[in-house]
Amino acid sequence: MIEDKALTILLDKNQWVVIASQSAPALKIASTNAALLQLVNDTTQSANLADIIALEKTILEDTLEKYGNSQGMQSSYETGIRELGIVQNYLEKVADSTVYQGIDNAHENPKNRDADDLPMDEARKAIKGHLVRLSNLDKAPLDDGEKQLISARQTAFRTADKLYKEKQQNILKQNRSTSFTS
Repeated sequence: MIEDKALTILLDKNQWVVIASQSAPALKIASTNAALLQLVNDTTQSANLADIIALEKTILEDTLEKYGNSQGMQSSYETGIRELGIVQNYLEKVADSTVYQGIDNAHENPKNRDADDLPMDEARKAIKGHLVRLSNLDKAPLDDGEKQLISARQTAFRTADKLYKEKQQNILKQNRSTSFTS
């Protein structure tokens, strides 16, 4: 029966996976993944939005180089890298009250605003898109360490979203208080 043949092959594969996972290179990879996990957690705890974005962009660039072995994967990683570059550009814009007032005005349609009445600018869209990309990664067959790393990256990006929204609120509050005193 086909099921018996498949089970025999899968059992053989599983034995080799266990042997490979206990090899010196596999243990070194696990160790470096643990170090990267710690870096992601530390960066998230720092609440430095620019560092969170820069770290994730570096991880994506490395992942593209090493694992972008299909057109779909390559395209997804390249899109993520471009989107994170957009977020980096918007960090400068959201710090400048004059520039960000123009962005706020360009997003006055209620469909372009969130429940807190903040503009869903390109940076916010990119952050949300990257969260989806990370949740899709979590569906792949990964070991526990890799899943922890993806979970930490998701937490980092939820933090990034919160921090970016705070920047929007602060700059818009500043703009509104300035316009009332003028």
